[in-house]
Amino acid sequence: MSLPIDFLVQLARDFPQCGYIKEEYGDVHARMLALQEFQPDPIRSVFGATLGRGWLYEMRIGTDGVMTGGTMYGDVYARLWQLHLEGRHIELRECYSKLLLIQNLDTLIPGVRLYVLRKRGVFKTTNSRRGEYSFSEQQIAEIEYRLEALKPYMSV
Repeated sequence: MSLPIDFLVQLARDFPQCGYIKEEYGDVHARMLALQEFQPDPIRSVFGATLGRGWLYEMRIGTDGVMTGGTMYGDVYARLWQLHLEGRHIELRECYSKLLLIQNLDTLIPGVRLYVLRKRGVFKTTNSRRGEYSFSEQQIAEIEYRLEALKPYMSV
């Protein structure tokens, strides 16, 4: 259930610490645009979510960033934001497209994000609360193929 825009605005007026809105349900982009009409006071920032899958558009309509569970690509998200701020739109689109290649693989090969976290040295295993993920030779080849395209945008 999405909270009504007028409720969020009033909440931010009454409690300024609530003026930071993360939108991820319902008609996200229409809601973001509606909230922007109340910036910078009382709405201080409007962020996207959903692993940044809509972030390219969200940057272009003027949101303030993204809050994502994509820690394995944190350096890539930082690079995207830098390219956006510098107005380097062609590079931004190229980097974003490479990120989507690996993100979209999550729907085909469960556990890709854990694989990348392990590969990047963040985790030692691919264990999660859902169990341990394992990957076939072909799955690893596909993950690596897509990850290779993203490497120029990674810091390590």
